[in-house]
Amino acid sequence: MGKLGAMAISTDGRIDGAEPLYRVQLSDAVRASAALQPVVRHYGDVGLLAPPYELALGRYTADDGVYLFYLDEHGEVQTDTLHDSLADAFAYAACEFGIARSDWYACGERS
Repeated sequence: MGKLGAMAISTDGRIDGAEPLYRVQLSDAVRASAALQPVVRHYGDVGLLAPPYELALGRYTADDGVYLFYLDEHGEVQTDTLHDSLADAFAYAACEFGIARSDWYACGERS
């Protein structure tokens, strides 16, 4: 796990200082499935975390890896996972949530 806590998306669009690369909102059906039959369980200070509302992929300037950020309904980071490449991060999200690569949008594609 990477950094934990109430980290939000800043006014410049960065996520806890990381440059956002891709994002995807999770449907209610995906969230419900993740709650009932989680592939991975994520824990925080308050115990088991609720399924995220949105996922984001980002990269810190001084880090070669790609972070998969789990965002709550307020856009705050619940937790994150670190991956060696974008391909690895997309594959991890696909395994955990069934999110296809085509469901993601590159940051800057939407307003």
